[in-house]
Parts: sequence; structure tokens; C-alpha cells
Amino acid sequence: NENILVTCDYFTVSRVDVNGKSCVTVGDDSFSSFTVTQGSGSIECCEDRLRLKKGDTVFAFAGAGELALDGNMTVIRSKL
Repeated sequence: NENILVTCDYFTVSRVDVNGKSCVTVGDDSFSSFTVTQGSGSIECCEDRLRLKKGDTVFAFAGAGELALDGNMTVIRSKL
């Protein structure tokens, strides 16, 4: 579940609540950063899987496509 927190001409910030498995898409228009603010889990992109915990930040390149989030965590997503 992705909920937009703020948006303007320059960026969009949203909260993604992950409880189990969830997917988000990173389109061709912008990279995305993902910061874990609570809990832990993992993110999978292009057959690479990274373990994440509170305080971790990862970047997904523009055009990365569908990312799989798994675990029990709250993630803040920022994109241009």
C-alpha cells in the first residue's frame, strides 16, 4: 500500500506499508530512493535481493521496473 505524503513540481514522497509481499514500480521518468523507517525486510530488483532494516536506504535506477518488497516494514519512497 503506497500512500502519497507530499507532492510538488520537483518530487513526490510516499509511504509504503509492507506486511508480507508488496510490489512497486520504478518507471522510466525517475529513479526512486527507499528508506526503511520501521521494521525490516527485503527488496528485490533485477534478480538481486537486499536485506533491509530500520535506517537503511537504497536507490533504484530509472526504468528498474517492478520491485518486490517483502517483510514487515514501513518505507519512505522519494522520486523526482
